[in-house]
Amino acid sequence: IRPPWTRWQGFGGERCLLMASARMRVPSLIDLRKGHPKARNLPHAKMAWAARRAAARLDASDEASFALCYSAGSSGNPVFVQRLARFLSDNYGTPCFGDNLFTTNGVSHGIELACSALTSPGDAVWVEGATYFLAHQIFVDHRLTITALPTDAHGLDTDALARFLASGELGAPPAMVYLVPTHGNPSGATLPLERRRALVHLAERYGFICLSDDVYHLLDWSRLGGVQTPPRLYALDPAFTAQVVEQTSVPADSGAASGDGLGTQEDSAYTGAAATSQIRVVDRIGDGGGSAVKGDGCVVSLGSFSKILAPGLRLGWIEASPSLIRRIADRGYVVSGGSVAPFVSEVVAELLPELRPSGARPQGGETACATDAAAAGGGTCSAERPGSAALTGRTDPLGSADLSGAEHGIGAHLDHLVRDYSTACDAMVRAVRAAAPDLTLVSEPRGGFFAWILLPEGMSADALLPIAELHGVVFLPGRACAPSCPPEAFERHARLCFAMEEPAEIKEGVLRLAAAVREARGATV
Repeated sequence: IRPPWTRWQGFGGERCLLMASARMRVPSLIDLRKGHPKARNLPHAKMAWAARRAAARLDASDEASFALCYSAGSSGNPVFVQRLARFLSDNYGTPCFGDNLFTTNGVSHGIELACSALTSPGDAVWVEGATYFLAHQIFVDHRLTITALPTDAHGLDTDALARFLASGELGAPPAMVYLVPTHGNPSGATLPLERRRALVHLAERYGFICLSDDVYHLLDWSRLGGVQTPPRLYALDPAFTAQVVEQTSVPADSGAASGDGLGTQEDSAYTGAAATSQIRVVDRIGDGGGSAVKGDGCVVSLGSFSKILAPGLRLGWIEASPSLIRRIADRGYVVSGGSVAPFVSEVVAELLPELRPSGARPQGGETACATDAAAAGGGTCSAERPGSAALTGRTDPLGSADLSGAEHGIGAHLDHLVRDYSTACDAMVRAVRAAAPDLTLVSEPRGGFFAWILLPEGMSADALLPIAELHGVVFLPGRACAPSCPPEAFERHARLCFAMEEPAEIKEGVLRLAAAVREARGATV
């Protein structure tokens, strides 16, 4: 008789029978595998409200109210981009400028665009050992050479990265280093500030781009435990901090460019900019052969509404220096078709904060905070770092006169998500700790969607999965998260998602998983 774990091989009839058996033995299968939100956290009513407001503008039947023609600007709907900039400024705690934003169809599209614009076939991309596994195929599609880097409970090991770069052990410096630095997928780890600074310094020195997947940065409840989340890698990019100082030093009435993304937008397909942009002298920075160009900056930040609003919107953004944004916007299909998701962005714009009145400057300590953040290397200003309204008393810091529909806005929804996912995460952490020594928490998540679990010595997560299915719970084996690593690298690890199930189901699911571990241990004795 074959051991039960061997029945995981293949996806044929035996595994179907196994899964059917699992469903017969337990009331329902608890899914800790998919990185999906709960159905009740999808804001159908808010989106309906936003759609009605957008439809009212559409009813005006003129382009000024709701544009349906080609977008002259390649970076996105101008009003959406500026409202997004304000939303990100309010929630990241550091300034965000419209000229630094590019609308995407989500993080996966952002990775695709960055690879297309900033790498060439045969270039190297270095990734965290265990990372967002679906990004792997995008790198393969671009014929990039993928190398996994060491990680620990705090994320990417930047000391090891520095050694590899200095020694050349992994070859020439990469074109790009991809990572999820805050509330990582799958690890749940957050890269400490010291490592972030070291990574940006290495990127500058060796000339590679940090492709920073910041999709979970705003799903953060660190402050509940008195811990401050480090600023994004992008906030530490010298090109960004220089821009902050420059922008905040411009007098409000000077008429100088404010970087609001609402200037006159010429269609590059007709002005010839698309053709001439490809003919330029490239002065590469650093000691290596990376893709960063002197003055461009070295960090590209990827964001999305998939985790903070709804994945079905397929709407996100890239944030980078204006020169990097121009390199990305030079893609032929962007020049040909214009900005992506123009219709959806018109609807989502209704959920974003109202625009500042023309010429308005940040109130109170906001300007000083931004300048101080730049001088300190992009650190988040604690006085301006927003969070849950129940925790920080979030108000409109800019004194906007039009707060109608604030209860429908994305800020209220984000507050709800932070509270809800924090509760779910706490349920999972408590359950895993209670299940020791069958399950061990690698690092405690303080945001995001995932917990990273270590199984007992000698146990394979792949072998455990079919046994767990018989107990009525599924998870993602660690090896699936590390396609660029040797098979044994994360064999004992498992990714558990706390975003989709309710706390009671999470607790029960962890109990079932622990029972499966005990059964597997008994079978291997």
